Amino acid sequence: QSNQCSIITISAVWFFGSSQKMEAAYGLAITITMLMTTVLLHEFLKKHLAKGTALIIALFFGFIELIFLISSLVKFIHGGYVTLTIMLGILYIMWLWYFGNKRRDHYEKESEYVSLLDYRDQLSKLSADNTVPLFTTNLVYMTKI
Repeated sequence: QSNQCSIITISAVWFFGSSQKMEAAYGLAITITMLMTTVLLHEFLKKHLAKGTALIIALFFGFIELIFLISSLVKFIHGGYVTLTIMLGILYIMWLWYFGNKRRDHYEKESEYVSLLDYRDQLSKLSADNTVPLFTTNLVYMTKI
């Protein structure tokens, strides 16, 4: 396992070209993580405190972290672009996941699901029928497990 860690570390250093560029990417990643944590803290505090109090706390920390972000943006051209590229990729996946779940929930509310248990006898007969190919490509069973 230490060989795998060594290979990954060497690959990362080789990709960045120097440890200074890795440091720049890491610094920018930390700053962005701090800002995202403040956003999550605000969402949490809105449910447990008055909205105004939650906003004041979030603005206080957000202002300090925004100053860090502005000072870290210089690092963008020295390797920080990797951090932002990875962040945008993860954000895109989360965006797809969120709206995909909303779309699925929309269909669940509109349509009425049927239980496969109601069709157990038909499915048993179908699995015993040799005239139907075993692996059929046009069967879809929408189930919620």
